Amino acid sequence: MVLGLALAVASCSDDGGDASSTASSAEDSAGPRAAGTGSSGSTGAAGVATAGASSATGATGATGAPPRAGGSEASSTVGIAVALTPGNDVVYTGTLDVRVDDVDAASRDAQRRVAALGGYLFSQKSTASGAGPRSTIVFKLPPLSFVGAVDSLASLGEETGRNLQADDVSAQVVDLESRLRTAQASLERTRGLLERAAGMADIVNLEREVAARETTVEQIQGQLRVIRAQVAAATLTVTLEEKAKEEPTAAPDPGRSLPGVLDGLRTGAGALATTAQVVALVLATLLPWLLPAFALWWAGRRTVRFATARADRRRTPRPGPGA
Repeated sequence: MVLGLALAVASCSDDGGDASSTASSAEDSAGPRAAGTGSSGSTGAAGVATAGASSATGATGATGAPPRAGGSEASSTVGIAVALTPGNDVVYTGTLDVRVDDVDAASRDAQRRVAALGGYLFSQKSTASGAGPRSTIVFKLPPLSFVGAVDSLASLGEETGRNLQADDVSAQVVDLESRLRTAQASLERTRGLLERAAGMADIVNLEREVAARETTVEQIQGQLRVIRAQVAAATLTVTLEEKAKEEPTAAPDPGRSLPGVLDGLRTGAGALATTAQVVALVLATLLPWLLPAFALWWAGRRTVRFATARADRRRTPRPGPGA
C-alpha cells in the first residue's frame, strides 16, 4: 500500500511538471509570434544603424536605447540613428538646411549622391527671389542609409540647420493588424449568414452589414499600407540656399587721388542747392507764425505811439487868455 501510494504521488507530480512545461513552451512560442507581428511591414528593421551625425547647431546629440516593439510611440529629435532591433517599426523623417555656392549644381550633385545610396527624388520646388535662388528637395531613402545620406548632403556646402526625427509605430502596427484580423473574421461570418438567409428582409440587412464590414477592412488595410510605406522609406527634406555674392569694389585710380576744379564746382553747387532747400524749408515752417507775430508787433507799436502822444499833450502847457 505504501509503495502504491508513493508511485501515485510521483505520477501526479510528473503530470503537473509536464503540464507546466507545456504551458511555458506555448507561451514562449506565442511570444515571438506576437513580437514578430509588428515587424511584418518593416523592410529595414533587422539591422543596426551605427552611422553618427552631429547637428550643426549642437542642439542634438543625445543618445538612448531604442524602444521595443509593442511599447508606446516615441518621437524625438536625435543626433544619431536609433538602433533598429527585430520587431521595431520606425519612421524616419528629417530636414537639412545647406547654404551652397550654386543651387543648380548642388541639386544635381545631391540627386546623384542619394541615388548611389539607394534613394530617389520624391519632389522638388525651386524659387528665385531677391535673396537668391532657393531649392527644396524631398528624398526617399532606405532607413539604413538615412543618416549616411544626411552627412553626405551636409557636405555640399555650409550646413545651417539639421533636424532628425524617429517615430516608433510598432504599437500602432500591432493594433491595426489585430483590428484587421477581427474585421476579416466578422466579414466572413456575415457572408456565411448571407448565404444561408432565406427572407428578403434578412438578405437586405445582411448585404448592408457585409458592405459596412468590407469598408472597414479596406480602411484598415489602407492605413497599414501607408504606415508600412513610411517605415520602408525614410523621408529627408533638403533646403539648398545660395550664398550671398559680394560685389567687387572698384580699385582706386592713383591719377585721381585729388579732386579737380570741376569736382569742386559740383560740390559747391550741391552744397548751395542743399542750403537753399534748408532755408526754404525753414521759411516755409516759420511763415504761418510770422504773420500773427507781425500783426501783434504792429498793434503794439500803434498802442505805444498813441500812449506817447497823449502823454506829450498832457505835459505841454496850454497858452493863457492873453497869449
